[in-house]
Amino acid sequence: MTEQLSRKNEECVICKKIDDFSEENGKCIFHCEKDNWIKETKNHRDWNIKLIEKFWKEFQKEKIDKEDYNFIYFIFPKFTSNGFFKFKNKKNEIIFYKAEFLDDADFGAFGHYSDKKTIFYSNVIFEKARFHRNAIFFRSTFLNRVTFNSAYFSGDADFSQTNFKGNIVDFTSTNFEKNVDFNSAKIESLTTFTLTDVKKRIDFSTAIFKTVYFLDSKFQDVKFWGTQFQENAVFSNIDFVNAIFQKVNLTNVFLSSTMRIDEIPFLECIFPEHKNRKIIFNEKIKIEKQEEKYIGSVLLGIHFSYEENENVYRKLKKSFEDRKDYETAGDFHIGEMEMRRKKFIVERKEKNTGKNWFTKFIFGIWNFIHINTTERFLVFWYWLFSDYGERPDKVIRFIFLFIIIFSFLFFWSFDFSQTHILKSIGLSIENFVPFLPKLNIEKTTLFQRIIFDIEVFISSVLWFLLIIAIRRKFKR
Repeated sequence: MTEQLSRKNEECVICKKIDDFSEENGKCIFHCEKDNWIKETKNHRDWNIKLIEKFWKEFQKEKIDKEDYNFIYFIFPKFTSNGFFKFKNKKNEIIFYKAEFLDDADFGAFGHYSDKKTIFYSNVIFEKARFHRNAIFFRSTFLNRVTFNSAYFSGDADFSQTNFKGNIVDFTSTNFEKNVDFNSAKIESLTTFTLTDVKKRIDFSTAIFKTVYFLDSKFQDVKFWGTQFQENAVFSNIDFVNAIFQKVNLTNVFLSSTMRIDEIPFLECIFPEHKNRKIIFNEKIKIEKQEEKYIGSVLLGIHFSYEENENVYRKLKKSFEDRKDYETAGDFHIGEMEMRRKKFIVERKEKNTGKNWFTKFIFGIWNFIHINTTERFLVFWYWLFSDYGERPDKVIRFIFLFIIIFSFLFFWSFDFSQTHILKSIGLSIENFVPFLPKLNIEKTTLFQRIIFDIEVFISSVLWFLLIIAIRRKFKR
């Protein structure tokens, strides 16, 4: 009985392993605290080499060789070449739940020179793991799901040239205290950065994503240079304190108004196009009427409302105006106004509470007269005559069109008398010159005076829009 009790006390309280360390402090070599393994000076830390070699020898023998990949609560010392991981079993999950890495954790090719690289065949769990120094996954390969949910990185994290081939890569609630590098990483999975906090720089240059969600996260300094988004990318409620997008194809990227889009430079980026103007993917989905395809994504922060798109366009316009790219800013100005015009249409239809065709018709007329009447009227004509001040050539064409129309109306007022053809054209042209009406009221009919008043009003509007459009062109 005494012998059994003594043996029980020798077991590790976590994994029941018995060794010299469990006999001494109740935890085995894998789980014991390792403060006394290190001697730290001001600029250097010296590990006990014998203890490190013993750890990795036991690790290879007890875990890797036996294909036991349960590393829950493990406390890892400094990595050595003997600690190179080669996981042969393709079924057993690799679990680093709440594991701690006291020194640089190098899972990749050592020193970035070796041909060796770690391959994780099955699911890998780094949930709540803590990396006290640098974490190196350079050139590692993950063939299945990997999660860093609530993991904590105190040092730099290197995922450059790492391949993620599984179905999910999860960085939910992951905290990075220093720099993160995804340079040239290839991620063929659904990737989520949700509630992720990056205190310093994160680099996604030339990384390739299949589908990625950036949600409710804060990145202090982020770089997307030549980054590829093969399917969809979502940026929603994301706080980029300092960010840059350069040479990035944004044709399938959702942008949210909650981002600091107006402060982000988009350099040499490709946007989707519609009717010879640059648009955002959010609008493209509405144009192609594919909202239902992404309806489940609304829970992830994707919104298709015209008001949301209007806000995104407004911020993008400011970003490009600040960099004096007025041509692209003009496209986004059109996008902003288009979303506002369509928003009014949707609001009017949504407030139509009619139950049958007759009541819908009555409410439709009432809403048309009552809801946003003035602003809707102005926006409509602003769009029709000048594409929101972006097309002076369109205004000029309308000027010529109305001169022809009113020439015909004046010709009509003279009962189509052939002797009045030139006079009708002259009256129409003269009336189109602001503040110079030439019509002799005493010698005109009521019908001619009505034509005159309408023409003067329309000409004033068109000249005003032409001035605005030309001013925007000269501003560029």
